[in-house]
Amino acid sequence: MATEPMPRPRIGVPYRTKKEELTGQDRQLERYLASLQDAGGQAVAISLTLGDSELIGLAQTLDGVVLSGSPADVNPA
Repeated sequence: MATEPMPRPRIGVPYRTKKEELTGQDRQLERYLASLQDAGGQAVAISLTLGDSELIGLAQTLDGVVLSGSPADVNPA
């Protein structure tokens, strides 16, 4: 009895900042995407420039999202 292979989960990863996306500084994002691929997922970069309807449409095709954080320094207080 042959079993069908499990589909790879589609995991979205948003760019860390709009500036990084627009200037092509995607080294950090690429590390997240590569790690997801290595773990067996299908990594999907999520643009921060998407409109609401585009983002909703993309979200409906994803199985999960990884939030990569940002270089922002936020005071936890």
